[in-house]
Amino acid sequence: MLAGSASTGAETRLVHVLDYSIQPCQGCLSCLKNGSCCIRDGFQPLRDLLLESGGIVIGSPSYSGQPPAQLKAFLDRLTLLNLYTLPFWNKASAAATTSGFAPCGGMAKSLAPLFGRPVGRVSAVLGSVQSGLETLTREGYPGVYQRSYHLGIRLAGVIQSPPALRLPPHEYITISLLHRFYLRRQVADNPQMFAGVLDIWRQKSGASKRPS
Repeated sequence: MLAGSASTGAETRLVHVLDYSIQPCQGCLSCLKNGSCCIRDGFQPLRDLLLESGGIVIGSPSYSGQPPAQLKAFLDRLTLLNLYTLPFWNKASAAATTSGFAPCGGMAKSLAPLFGRPVGRVSAVLGSVQSGLETLTREGYPGVYQRSYHLGIRLAGVIQSPPALRLPPHEYITISLLHRFYLRRQVADNPQMFAGVLDIWRQKSGASKRPS
């Protein structure tokens, strides 16, 4: 996907979650009160890096049908404040997942909406009775490589020239309804608990009113 996006002139960067040493979420809810996580580690730098991008590809192996612990720790730390503030709402995203023998397309489908509006996904099962477990290579899996390459081109195209009409995925419709009928009222009724969320909402509202 990176190669496909780069072929359009897009700037790409490969990031490994493991390099950021992210601790598990403590469930303290301080992110809602302060607008950021209280744990000082690699989480915030990685989150900031993703927020600077126009689009995100999330790639992961499937361990027992779930992301591995390193990625799961990042997702757990990311999810709660994201639910209330929607920082990736208008980004484009894609997902790539692999597994040994179990289907992993469902995991790709669930990961992509966490980082933007999905333009597609690719998954590959790399195990077989004859060969055992294999490494995903361009030569060994040319079809997977071609699908990924073209999806990268499509992702870059959506970022560079957003379509005039782009229907949101059903996950976004669900979240929109949740915001409209529950979360906004919850925040308004508990301003101290959600002080950080309110600050982010005010900042986004002010930014939307500034002249371009």
